[in-house]
Amino acid sequence: MYNMDINKNMKYKTYIYGLYQDNKLIYVGKTCNPKERLVNHKPIYKGNLHMVILDIYNDLELLWVEKFMNEGHELKNKENNESGVDSSWEIGDKIVNKDLKIIPIRDTELDILYPSLSEFEKSTGIHYQKILYQLTKAKNTKECYRRYVLEENN
Repeated sequence: MYNMDINKNMKYKTYIYGLYQDNKLIYVGKTCNPKERLVNHKPIYKGNLHMVILDIYNDLELLWVEKFMNEGHELKNKENNESGVDSSWEIGDKIVNKDLKIIPIRDTELDILYPSLSEFEKSTGIHYQKILYQLTKAKNTKECYRRYVLEENN
């Protein structure tokens, strides 16, 4: 049997959160990426949404997945939490969902500034949620290592 020490490694954090709709608690769940999870809730639950971090724990499953993948095992797991998510949330932190459809977005390859994600979608045919998903994976969406970047300060 293996004995593993995760040494408080932040990438193994899992957050228990409360989802609030119009300041009323409607859902309790868990996630490794609160910002992304809140974006995913938006199409399902309408109104003014925000999350509050209720608890944090170290997810040992992720550690074991990474260990065996590093040993060369070809696991069928969908992910091993290597997405570079921001793990600096604390208990009590409030995560607010902005209406990102109105934020300007820049195509850094063609140097085109679209005034909003809605205009971006109309012009390119790429659904705005696909871009939001990619952008929420980045810690700093203003970094230009991705083709599309949001122009608003986060």
